[in-house]
Amino acid sequence: MKKTVFITGPSRGIGRQIALAFSRAGYRTALFSRSLEELNSLKEQMDGEGGESVILPGSLENYSEVEQAIAWIEKNWGFLNILVNNAGVGGFRSLDELQPADWDWMMNTNGRGTFFTTKAAFSLLKKTPSSLVINVESDVARRGFDTGSLYCASKYAQEGFTQAFRAEARKHGIRVSAIYPGLTDTTFGESQEGADHKKEWLKPQDVARTVLFVAESPPHVVIDELVIHPKCQVF
Repeated sequence: MKKTVFITGPSRGIGRQIALAFSRAGYRTALFSRSLEELNSLKEQMDGEGGESVILPGSLENYSEVEQAIAWIEKNWGFLNILVNNAGVGGFRSLDELQPADWDWMMNTNGRGTFFTTKAAFSLLKKTPSSLVINVESDVARRGFDTGSLYCASKYAQEGFTQAFRAEARKHGIRVSAIYPGLTDTTFGESQEGADHKKEWLKPQDVARTVLFVAESPPHVVIDELVIHPKCQVF
C-alpha cells in the first residue's frame, strides 16, 4: 500500500519539487494550496508520470478549510504517513517601510499555518505508526538579517512551535524533523528565478531531495534538524 503525504504550498518553487519527488518515489500525494491553476498543472504532470495525487484547495488562514482537507484524507485514504509544512511567504523591507498588515500576512502563513495543519492532522498522525512531520523552515529561523525583521520573526515562531511539538509528538510515536534551507533560486519574496546572482544558489530540487531523504529514513531514525546551504553562502 502506498504511503500518503500531505504537502502545503506545492504550487511552485520548493513545494512543487517536493511534490514531484514524493510522487516519483511512489507516494500518494495530497496537494493543499489556493493556487488552483498551478495545482492543476502540477497534478497533470504527476498523473502523466504515473503518480497518484489529489488537489485539496484551501487557505492556510482558514482552519476549517485545513480541517476539511485532512478529513478528506482520513475518509478516502484512512491514514497519513507524512505531513510536509512547506508553505511560506516573505517580504523584505526596512522597518520604516513595513506595515502592521505585513505582520499578519507573514505570521498567518509561516507561524499560524504550521500550527493549523499540524493540529488538524494530529489525531490522524497518531493513528499511523512511525508517522512524520517535516517542517521546511529557513536558515533564518535562528538568525536575523537586514530587512528581514518580520520574516525572521515568523520563522522563529515556526521554529519554537517545531521544537515544542517535537517533544509532545514523541510520546505518540510521531517523528518531527525541521529542514533549514539557505539561499534558494526561486521566485520567493517576489524575486526573479534564474537571475545571474543566483547561479550558485540551491535549486528547489536540492531541497526536495533533502526532504525525501528525511522521509525515507528508517522508522527508528529521527533526523531532528538538517541545514542545507549552497557552497557560496557563508552561514
